[in-house]
Amino acid sequence: MNEKSLIEVIPLLGSQARPRSLWTTKHVFDQLDPQTAEDELSVHAGRIRRKLDRIVAGKRLVVGERRDKDCDIKRLDPAKDEVWEIRERDHPGIRIFFRFVEKDCIAAMNIRTIPDLFSAVWSALYWPEWRSEIRLCKARWRTLFVNYQPHSGVNVNDYLSNTIAAGDLRT
Repeated sequence: MNEKSLIEVIPLLGSQARPRSLWTTKHVFDQLDPQTAEDELSVHAGRIRRKLDRIVAGKRLVVGERRDKDCDIKRLDPAKDEVWEIRERDHPGIRIFFRFVEKDCIAAMNIRTIPDLFSAVWSALYWPEWRSEIRLCKARWRTLFVNYQPHSGVNVNDYLSNTIAAGDLRT
């Protein structure tokens, strides 16, 4: 972070309090501004930025399990890899792949739209683009945090404060 390889996301509006920190690669940060975002993401830059600002501001997050669709964040399989995704569900869906540096501190490595993540041939057991993004997230982590493993925990409270489980919304 001191080498400026990651850029801190500071909320544009709202409270000065930042109970969580979120750092991104330059590529992800560029997608938060319509002027620098890739064509497919430029029209959605505002809503992506709004989602990340809510995370940093400490707003309540819905954290999902493996098959949950209605959540803000979830850990991807295999869990031991400690790769998570921030989910923006409006059309087109957008995923930001990240790992935790420590509790309430996120390092976002890459971003993709849902249409880009589905190849012509896919199934529930074979999602090559998703797996590729997980590998990319891990590779970028190793480049930036050479001697450091991502934060890990037993339950979601070990990773984030002010959360609710997606399963709790169904009860």
